[in-house]
Amino acid sequence: MRLSLLLGIALVLTTVPAASRGYVTLDGQFTICPFRDFENCDLLTHEMMQTDRFSEEEKRTLRTLKSFTDAPRSATLAQFQQAFGTPFIVSRIPEPTPQEPAIGAAWLIDPKGVCPLSCIQAIFQPTGLQSITYSVSDRFMIFWYVRSEKR
Repeated sequence: MRLSLLLGIALVLTTVPAASRGYVTLDGQFTICPFRDFENCDLLTHEMMQTDRFSEEEKRTLRTLKSFTDAPRSATLAQFQQAFGTPFIVSRIPEPTPQEPAIGAAWLIDPKGVCPLSCIQAIFQPTGLQSITYSVSDRFMIFWYVRSEKR
C-alpha cells in the first residue's frame, strides 16, 4: 500500500509541468518563448544555445548579444551598430522626466521580414543597455532585461 502511494505521488510529481518563466523577468538572464507565446517561456541556458535548435547564424547572434549583456552598463548603440549594421529605426523614448530620454533601435535580421517579427530590438538608457528582444518569425522570441536593482 505504501509503495503504491509513493509511486502514485512520484508519478504525479513527474507529470506536473514546470512553472513557466515570465518573459519580462528583470534578472539579467535571457528568456526564450515560442514565437508569440508568452505563457510558455523558459530560461535560455548556455546548453540550449549549443543545440541544433538554433542555426549557426542565430548562435553567432546570441553570442554577440550575450557579450553585450555581460557588461550592460558599457554597451552602446554604436557597439550594436558595429555588430549588426545600421538600424532601420532609431528613436527617442520619452521618459517621465526627459533629462536624457532612452533610445530605442531595431535591426531587421530578415531583409524580407518585418519588425517585430524578425528583428533585434534594444533599448539604451543613459545608464546603459536596458533590454533586448530577438525575434525570428514563427520560431522563437528571446528577451533580456537588465537586472533590477533593489531599492
